[in-house]
Amino acid sequence: MPRKSEFDGARLNRILQEQHLVVPRAQAAACGMSRSALQFRITQSGPWQRLLPGVYLGVTGTVTQDQREMAALLYAGQGSMITGVAAVRRNHLRSPGPDVVDVLIPWNCVCPHPSHEANAGAAVCHRQDPLHHSSAGGGGRGLLNGAVR
Repeated sequence: MPRKSEFDGARLNRILQEQHLVVPRAQAAACGMSRSALQFRITQSGPWQRLLPGVYLGVTGTVTQDQREMAALLYAGQGSMITGVAAVRRNHLRSPGPDVVDVLIPWNCVCPHPSHEANAGAAVCHRQDPLHHSSAGGGGRGLLNGAVR
């Protein structure tokens, strides 16, 4: 008989609720979830789905824009911010274009797969220009990028 995976379900549920039901592999592992337990959840008949490499949605079904954006931010890492068309839409402005979530990463950070669009319309990382580095992190750059497209 297979052994049931033991992990901190309460902690994992808190993380999922705080992050629009999106969790990266590292956070699931920090809750004590084994690789096999995670793999079981993302199988075709499992209760989760893979959004990006190493980033998962804790439910099946249609992915919302908030979940897509959260997945892109978690995928890109600490210090990243939404930019481009997604930033324009986040600020309640209409903008044509694809559902790709462009993410700006700090100039000194490494995106796991910089040129990788993991799922159609998922996430693309862009490195912030070190000459225009700002610790303020405001939305102006993202709105400008979206307006230019």
